[in-house]
Amino acid sequence: MASDLLNRLSTSGLNNEFFARACLEWRERLAEGEFTPENQQKLKAEAEKEMSRLDPWKVSCWCTGYIYS
Repeated sequence: MASDLLNRLSTSGLNNEFFARACLEWRERLAEGEFTPENQQKLKAEAEKEMSRLDPWKVSCWCTGYIYS
């Protein structure tokens, strides 16, 4: 009974169009090297550069917790 339910859930989960799209996009991003440590460091540096352009008050009170956590 439990394995029947598990098979049904996994089959319907894999047929979900949104999940399939997310998996496809993840594989494309993985192939492009987006998840390499070098690229992650580059993205972090870009985010810090963007953060330096913001008003210091906004950074301390709002942005830190919501955008760059």
